[in-house]
Amino acid sequence: MNVIWKETNIYEESKIYEIEHIAELATKIGSDFIMYPNPTRDETIIQFYSSNDEVGLISLIDLKANIHGSIRADIKKGWNFISLPFDRYHTDLNTGVYVVNLKTTTINLNKKLIVQK
Repeated sequence: MNVIWKETNIYEESKIYEIEHIAELATKIGSDFIMYPNPTRDETIIQFYSSNDEVGLISLIDLKANIHGSIRADIKKGWNFISLPFDRYHTDLNTGVYVVNLKTTTINLNKKLIVQK
């Protein structure tokens, strides 16, 4: 997979970052948890950096704090890319705003997810 992140600044030339430089870019833009596509219909991908190999729990939560499901994730040291098809949660998500929570012994990250049916 050839993943490229493009950053454009009207005062500078466009910059293209290959996946090897994504950790540096994430630090630069202040993000350690990226989720796309967002908004989405039936699946999203989360991307994050972990400093250890560990087991995590990814939960999908609505704004009333109802947990729509959780899945176990084997997390590796470095950048992780995890696909979250909503049918893995065995729930039919309505249009709305949700929170994806990633929790391990060293990480606790939350990101807003918009579902559009």
